[in-house]
Amino acid sequence: MMESKKYFIYIGNKEEGPFEIDELKKIGLTNSTPIWHVGLSTWTTADQIEELKAILLIQPPPFSTAVTPPPYESKKEEASFSNTIHAKSEKKIKTRIIIVVAIIAAMILTVLFYFQRGNQKPAPSIASNVTAEQPNSIRAIEETTPLLYLNLKGKFQPSINNENFIINGEIKNSATITYYKDIKIVIEQLSNTNTILEKAEYTLDEIIKPNSSKSFYIKLKRNRRSKNLSCDIINATALREL
Repeated sequence: MMESKKYFIYIGNKEEGPFEIDELKKIGLTNSTPIWHVGLSTWTTADQIEELKAILLIQPPPFSTAVTPPPYESKKEEASFSNTIHAKSEKKIKTRIIIVVAIIAAMILTVLFYFQRGNQKPAPSIASNVTAEQPNSIRAIEETTPLLYLNLKGKFQPSINNENFIINGEIKNSATITYYKDIKIVIEQLSNTNTILEKAEYTLDEIIKPNSSKSFYIKLKRNRRSKNLSCDIINATALREL
């Protein structure tokens, strides 16, 4: 009579056996149970032995209640971050017109005054005086009211890490004969309701010629609550000549 095959198993860090196949059914083998029998050169697992596959316990996949979230993707900033910066002084043009009209009116009144006094040669003398004084008058106005002739525009957007605002702007000098330098601008960070969260001042060390423009770049530390910017020129130094 042929002797039945004997199996040895390794359970709990300990070798057990020998067992016959009917005894292994009671023990309950899994796919990964280490096993050996005469004829094998080394230990193997129960799922590698053909005659044991029918008695192996079916193991369900590991139970887990954890839900794996989808990979995080940082949202792109809203389009409102890339807005045009409008200077707050929207009345500059109106103010400039008023000043020019006032100067013309003063000249006319001066001419009339001389006429009324009976100046024998009012027109030539007054006209020549007005022509001679005109550059000085324009220069005086441009030197004392630089904010009327300096206009700012530009765009801003958040940096890649959202830590800063990147501002690219341009300042235009519409003066006729006056140069400007050391242009000071103020930048306000605003909330959704246009509440001022932070304010910062910058001086642009540039000289802008009459009827010309200069570009500028500013990297501004961003307030996490800010959604918009307000930017305006608050001061500048006038130059007569370079």
